[in-house]
Amino acid sequence: RPPLWVVLDQVTDPMNMGAVLRSAYFLGASGVVTCRRNSCPITPTVSRASAGAAERMIVHDAKKIPEFLQ
Repeated sequence: RPPLWVVLDQVTDPMNMGAVLRSAYFLGASGVVTCRRNSCPITPTVSRASAGAAERMIVHDAKKIPEFLQ
């Protein structure tokens, strides 16, 4: 199965970020890429909302999403 990465931009609410991480992990994503400039960082609140998914998968903090995708 090819790797599946979820790219997030402008997710600023920690509970929403945790929910997306939890869903991505459950659906088998290899990792998540967030935009450093305008997305919520991984905080204890995000970790709790993710139900541990933030610690079990790769979460990459990209400086600029378009450059990362190239």
